[in-house]
Amino acid sequence: MDKELLQIVEQSNKTDLTALITAKENAKKAMLEDPSQTNIAAFERARRALDAITADPTATEPAFKNRAAVLKHLQQAGYKLGRQKLYNDVKAGLLRMRADGTVAESAVETYVNNPMARIVAPETIEDPEEAAALSNLQRQIKEAELDRIKEDTAGKRRKNRVESGHLIPRESLEMEVIARALALKAFYMQQFRSNVLEMIQSVGGRPAQAENLLSLLGSIAEEATGRYADLTRFQTIILPEKMEEA
Repeated sequence: MDKELLQIVEQSNKTDLTALITAKENAKKAMLEDPSQTNIAAFERARRALDAITADPTATEPAFKNRAAVLKHLQQAGYKLGRQKLYNDVKAGLLRMRADGTVAESAVETYVNNPMARIVAPETIEDPEEAAALSNLQRQIKEAELDRIKEDTAGKRRKNRVESGHLIPRESLEMEVIARALALKAFYMQQFRSNVLEMIQSVGGRPAQAENLLSLLGSIAEEATGRYADLTRFQTIILPEKMEEA
């Protein structure tokens, strides 16, 4: 299809859209003035026709995150394309973006094959070894991009699980255990101090040695709580996914 024919088709599509918008508005006006079954049916037909022409057929297709991702992909594939040209082509409608800013892979393929876009395609490599090397490089680039996307997705999933309470960050667990250990030690020392004379008397000792006994008990408590708060090695119970979500 040559350039002139493409322009004719594009202009025709624009006039089709204008006509359908006008038809819908006229049908809506008639329905509001006289909400008869006939006018309602006419409005619904006009609305469906407009929805069909404006719907994004690529909504469920894989897509690039934004224009910058498209540019990076095409440049790595060997296309001679600059940032400003790509952005201008988006404004001109040569590269279609979705409402959320993503760009469908099929839209990119249509863009690079559109003669009106005038994109300089990658140079043809006749040497089989060079062609194989380039193909391998492009494959590695795609694999690296997929790995990055997977890591981003996994990171977001972990963040969501932390925010929902299914996971606890290690540093939060450490702080919680240390705080509990300090509280436990304080409880021990308060109990020891309250009962130290009774302890001494129970073994027939000397009350003058109470501070020495408290010091000894404090050392024992400190060692015990230190071991309690040591997280260099600990055990966890992994619950099945369904039980975690219950």
